[in-house]
Amino acid sequence: MPDGTTQQATPSSATPQPAAPQSEASLHDRLRAAQEAGRAHDFDTAIAAADEILQQLIAEQGDTAIGTLEAAQFRADLAYLSGEYAFATESWTWLALAWFDRVGPGKRRTQIAAQNAAQSWMHLPPHEARPRADDLVNMLLEVTAPERTATIRAQIAERLAQPVR
Repeated sequence: MPDGTTQQATPSSATPQPAAPQSEASLHDRLRAAQEAGRAHDFDTAIAAADEILQQLIAEQGDTAIGTLEAAQFRADLAYLSGEYAFATESWTWLALAWFDRVGPGKRRTQIAAQNAAQSWMHLPPHEARPRADDLVNMLLEVTAPERTATIRAQIAERLAQPVR
């Protein structure tokens, strides 16, 4: 799991190895089918397939391998598109920290994940948004330069200042 630091991953003899090419073809076909289901707005099918793919990649490659993070992005996109904004917010927040740990600060994948986390959070009802605000703001401060997130942090603060209806 990402810890929000810029430490380089240390190579380990226990590092999971990529699957054999035959398994990758099957994985590719399953991913394509999940994407097609998502495009058809069959989110139940797409989410179930994405969850299976993600679990397989975590088992084979680890939870912060590039392929796993890319699959997690797809799953986070499905959460957003299906209206699961709490799951999307938490996923994108975690992904921003994971990409930050993996590729460093200021990288496009890190920035996009941070922006997607904030966008997902904005869709949450106040009673769900408030408990997630601290993690979101802390992530924004950690993975991007503070001046780059000043506007979204101001929007978050403004939203938190509004009375709950």
